[in-house]
Amino acid sequence: MHGNRHAHIFLLYVKPEYRRQGIGTALIKYAEDWAIQRGDRQIRLQVFQSNTPGFYHQLGYESISFVITKCLGAETTEFSISVVSEKSKNPYLSIPKDDC
Repeated sequence: MHGNRHAHIFLLYVKPEYRRQGIGTALIKYAEDWAIQRGDRQIRLQVFQSNTPGFYHQLGYESISFVITKCLGAETTEFSISVVSEKSKNPYLSIPKDDC
C-alpha cells in the first residue's frame, strides 16, 4: 500500500470562557508541528457544522468534505462516512444534528 501520511484532528474544543485568547490557534499549530516532525504531508480536522469556518480558513484550512450520519437506534453505535465533495461556494452542506 502506498500513499502520503496524514494526521487527523478528530476534535478540538476550547471552553467558551477561554476563547479568543489564542488557545485554539496554539493547539492547531502544536498539532501541525507534531505532524511535520512525523513526516506527515497533510493534516485534516473534523469540524462541527455549528462552528464558524473562518477560524480554520484563516489558518490555511480548506473545506473539502463533509460527514453524513445516520441514527440507527439505541442498541447500535453511530456510524459516520466521510464524503469528499467538489469545492463549492457553500461547503458546509446540511448535516443532521446529533439527536439520536
